Amino acid sequence: MSSIPTNLSLSDFVKMRDDLMRNRARGVRAVSYAGGKRVEFKTDQEMNEAINFCGDQIQRLQQRARPRAGVAAFNNGHHR
Repeated sequence: MSSIPTNLSLSDFVKMRDDLMRNRARGVRAVSYAGGKRVEFKTDQEMNEAINFCGDQIQRLQQRARPRAGVAAFNNGHHR
């Protein structure tokens, strides 16, 4: 999605996605994001692609924030 920057924070993408969905339901084909910038969409399909893009970015950022599973080492007080 070339009209939406990829360097936004997780909370920025969540806000943008929510604003896009709300505006789409109202018939408004524009959204503002961090820094007061505005993106206008020519078609409903472009707006839907932007919503999906934001969803993908949210998922990517959430996965990056999750701790990875690893091997846990326990010390039960017995030394060898």
